[in-house]
Amino acid sequence: MGEALELCGVVKSTGPDLDKILHTLEFFGPKPGYVMCGYPPFMKRVLDGMRERRFRSPTTRCTHSSAARA
Repeated sequence: MGEALELCGVVKSTGPDLDKILHTLEFFGPKPGYVMCGYPPFMKRVLDGMRERRFRSPTTRCTHSSAARA
């Protein structure tokens, strides 16, 4: 997925580490748009982590892509 998205912009592959994900969002700030990819349970974990840490991102635009196993 990361290689395909490189054609559209900068790619930062953090893996499933929640601390790395939140650090990346804070480091790059709210200006760029973000695409996060993962299974629904992973995406829920990211959003729950953001809420728990009171992650302030009122102007950060995130798009997520999720998939389910067949």
